[in-house]
Amino acid sequence: MAIKTIDIAWLAAMLEGEGSFYTYTKKNLRRPLTYPELSFQSVDYDIVVRVASLLKSNISRVVPYNTSKQKSYKVRACSTKAVQWMMTIYPLMGIRRKTKIREILDTWRLSIDGRKLRYQ
Repeated sequence: MAIKTIDIAWLAAMLEGEGSFYTYTKKNLRRPLTYPELSFQSVDYDIVVRVASLLKSNISRVVPYNTSKQKSYKVRACSTKAVQWMMTIYPLMGIRRKTKIREILDTWRLSIDGRKLRYQ
């Protein structure tokens, strides 16, 4: 089933506000493996369920270090799935998020084929 445009816009808004975009490196391998990742965390379970449904990802419960804080829930998309979503929502993001996504995708592209590709 195709994702509706309104759902993509909603997801972009959620990630603009509460999402994280970063590059994760696994260092315990012969050659470190670096891949893009995006995550969303919230105390609102219903919102996290909707984000997870759109990303087709699992939900993790985050237990707070401080007992006075609420439990929260987290969804992550890694590697190719993260790249696909970053490219999809890129036009809908603000300047700061676009800059971060561009940086992550440049790093990813270098790790894939060893050359810098330019895009807008």
